[in-house]
Amino acid sequence: MPNKSSRQALILQLLANGPVGSQETLRNLLEQHGLETNQATISRDCRELGLIKTNTGYMLPGSLANRTAPASTPNLSDVLSVDLAANLVILRTPAGRASMVAIQIDHASYPDVVGTIAGDDTIFVATPSPTAAKRLLRTIEKELE
Repeated sequence: MPNKSSRQALILQLLANGPVGSQETLRNLLEQHGLETNQATISRDCRELGLIKTNTGYMLPGSLANRTAPASTPNLSDVLSVDLAANLVILRTPAGRASMVAIQIDHASYPDVVGTIAGDDTIFVATPSPTAAKRLLRTIEKELE
């Protein structure tokens, strides 16, 4: 069974093609891709991903609505701060935004990223070493400028 990150990444891919009319339509699209889920899970995913409900349906927030494929560099506009702790880079976001940013980081082409763990407003980005974490921190700080 696919995990939450995979499901949410697929939701982002589906919405990159344009708005989806309803949560039920989104559930059907996920099912067509082999992911069976329920409405409550989709509702949580929509909230965690910060999806916007418009009169045409659910959409990606901001400039993400125009994406057709995962970018090599994520949209870090929601990142409020970046810190370092050993081989981890810790990012803070507004409440409810960490998951979306973590998914973007997972799909970006950062060579030093091993993986991410997202809470509500905090992301731990694991790297293979403290040196790699420092490199990633500098890269992210440059992108935030």
